[in-house]
Amino acid sequence: MNTAQDHYNQQLAAVYSWMSGNPEAASERNHALFCQLALDSAPRGLAIDLGAGSGFQSIPLAQLGFSVVAIDLCDALLSELRDRAKHLSIRTIHDDLLNFSQHIQEQAQLIVCMGDTLTHLESLSAVDSLLLDIERSLIENGMLMALLSLWCKIAQPIQLE
Repeated sequence: MNTAQDHYNQQLAAVYSWMSGNPEAASERNHALFCQLALDSAPRGLAIDLGAGSGFQSIPLAQLGFSVVAIDLCDALLSELRDRAKHLSIRTIHDDLLNFSQHIQEQAQLIVCMGDTLTHLESLSAVDSLLLDIERSLIENGMLMALLSLWCKIAQPIQLE
């Protein structure tokens, strides 16, 4: 059985950004979304992009003044991110997003996990574990932005206790 990592490494990475239509346009759409959500006037600090891919969220967050840690399992997509964001404050980490807290030394102002990233996790207990790590990794009044693609759904609600 192929894993999500195998799927990205063997098939999807080569066409991931192309599927967006235009990587710069995708970044601009997220920049507009982040401004609409008032992140352009929020305190800046550490932002973590879980499942960063080629940087559709990381780049606009860095442009808004956040120091970004971008974590993804696909090194090819992270390489593309690095190529597109040469001068921005983005540190890329090639690892499972479940391990993100091992790569940060301070709590985050913002954590984003967008697209179909959560649906790539192997179980609801993995999602629960990730959400607990996120809760511990955010500063007081920090924010989690988790958007699921329209075609994705989770079989049952997830609750933090």
